[in-house]
Amino acid sequence: MSLSVNEECYLNQSKFNIEPFLLEKDPGQELYYNIVRKMTPEQKIAKVLELTELSRKLMSF
Repeated sequence: MSLSVNEECYLNQSKFNIEPFLLEKDPGQELYYNIVRKMTPEQKIAKVLELTELSRKLMSF
């Protein structure tokens, strides 16, 4: 993958390594993004709360 000069400068100045996110998305990731785009804000918040609770349960083991 070839990056423009501006993209190269941004990557070098960024505090975070965002290079992996510039790679092509796999079909599963694209499907996930499409599903999330169709969710209402309320559904997204509910999913965040659900995943937070799941994370807390997993961390307590």
